[in-house]
Amino acid sequence: ERRFYLNGTKGAIRADLLTGKAELTQLDGENKATIISTIASGDMHGGGDEIMAEHLAACLLDGREPLASVGEGLRSAITAFGIDLAADTGTVIDLGPMWNAAGIDPRG
Repeated sequence: ERRFYLNGTKGAIRADLLTGKAELTQLDGENKATIISTIASGDMHGGGDEIMAEHLAACLLDGREPLASVGEGLRSAITAFGIDLAADTGTVIDLGPMWNAAGIDPRG
């Protein structure tokens, strides 16, 4: 089973990696859920790998400004590692130790 749940202070995401669909619930008083369909593709990132590769090439070859900082990339990577670990073990993962080891504040 490749489903994951990510809970935060402003909402929650529930996703099914097999169908490519995610449900976002924002904790804004209404708790309204929004279904997001990620375009299923062979790269397991909803077609994002090709877009990221094209943008990276533009940054390296044309001097385009990156869309994300190194810190944002590190936060994303730690989150993804936690999601993968949770999916592999079937348990809730505390990301605190990973944030601390990286020496970053996950809130920004």
